[in-house]
Amino acid sequence: MNGTIAAAALAAGLAAAGVGGATAQERPPPPRPQSALALDMESADWETSARAVGEALRIRAAERGPALRRALIGALEAQGMPDAPRAPSYEAGADYVDALLDAVLEMRDPASIPALVRSPTFGAPVATALADFGPRALPAALEAATSPDSREFLVSSALMTLRIMVEEWGGPAALSPERRAELAAAAALYLNGPGEAYAELTADSGWRVGIVVRRAMGLAAVLGDSGLRSRLEEIAADASVAEALGVTSDGSAARTQAEAAALLAGTPPLPRPKRW
Repeated sequence: MNGTIAAAALAAGLAAAGVGGATAQERPPPPRPQSALALDMESADWETSARAVGEALRIRAAERGPALRRALIGALEAQGMPDAPRAPSYEAGADYVDALLDAVLEMRDPASIPALVRSPTFGAPVATALADFGPRALPAALEAATSPDSREFLVSSALMTLRIMVEEWGGPAALSPERRAELAAAAALYLNGPGEAYAELTADSGWRVGIVVRRAMGLAAVLGDSGLRSRLEEIAADASVAEALGVTSDGSAARTQAEAAALLAGTPPLPRPKRW
């Protein structure tokens, strides 16, 4: 999605949500000062922030000043917080986040790493973009993968990002021994439960443990760690191992068992790296 399409999508989403009383086809008003747009993006009111984002995206990327770029990053990061302003409809919210994400990814600014890690649309394209930043993006992803404050979606996405980083950087040999040990510990945290730390991380009733365990298996598969490989062999040999980790929804333990066997056989972990 380029900036023009993103701006049009956001305008359409605002119109569909009944914000501002204008349609996406109407000529947009002249842009306000960038300082005013940046201030409005900090508003706790979604409509105020969304209007400012829409106006900012009509300014060519090369003409956006530092304050406006920081505000776009901040608006994306705010959407990953529990108390983020919420859109009046799913469609409007999706357009808003996609437009922000497009603008922030286009910047290729290391200052955006925390916002990207907590993006509500955190997936393979964002994970690949984080990998493209190089090792400076690893600490934020590692923290998200192992923090008790992280929800299931963030943990699973962060584990996937760590795996994609290893793959994109040339394999575990590209990491220092210390970093390899940290990543192995992150994978082991979810593959060796249910200890106290694991119980704290998975206590939220909204957790889908299966997706987290499978993302941890993907990371384990690319690290070349003998202990993690042995654990994958245990999961592949007996579905009850996955069940003991809390993977108990219908068919999920069997799926986890099959995926472990596929990884051991050399099947690349999914999803594959993908650029926005």
